[in-house]
Amino acid sequence: MVKSDCHLLAILKCHFFEIGCDEGRVLAYLVAKGVENFIGIDPDNVSSDVGPHAVAAHYRQLGVEVFLASGAEGQKFDRVLMIDVLEHYSVEETIQLFRSLRPYLSDATKLLVRVPNSASPWGQQFHYGDLTHKSAYTPDSIRQLAKAANYHCLHCFPHRLGSPRRQLTER
Repeated sequence: MVKSDCHLLAILKCHFFEIGCDEGRVLAYLVAKGVENFIGIDPDNVSSDVGPHAVAAHYRQLGVEVFLASGAEGQKFDRVLMIDVLEHYSVEETIQLFRSLRPYLSDATKLLVRVPNSASPWGQQFHYGDLTHKSAYTPDSIRQLAKAANYHCLHCFPHRLGSPRRQLTER
């Protein structure tokens, strides 16, 4: 077995937690990849109506604060996914969220966060294009946020937009 196969087996055994799972597309992706241990939460009743059947048993319609305050179903998570979520919280709320997550994280937990990059020439259109956005982030402010919540930011990756030709030009 090669190293990448071992890594894949380790990922399949991880317990995933998606905050703000919306329609359950990422959860459906996890199912397609063979992941069995996952929970997705969203305060809106979108996932139970629209999401794939295979995801329904793993979906909870409630906010993250309520889920964590109730003990997170006694779970410890290895991967926490927050895709287009943090910009809907203030910086102070995000720091509190990160601190509230801590008791439910395994020793090797990794958080995957995606937010609009306000340092990008196109970042402001994403931030100001949605009135529910409370905060804007750049790679540097994400690192500051992690540090303020006593986490360590391993990487910040750019979000590629546009056609392959445009992406090549931007590189």
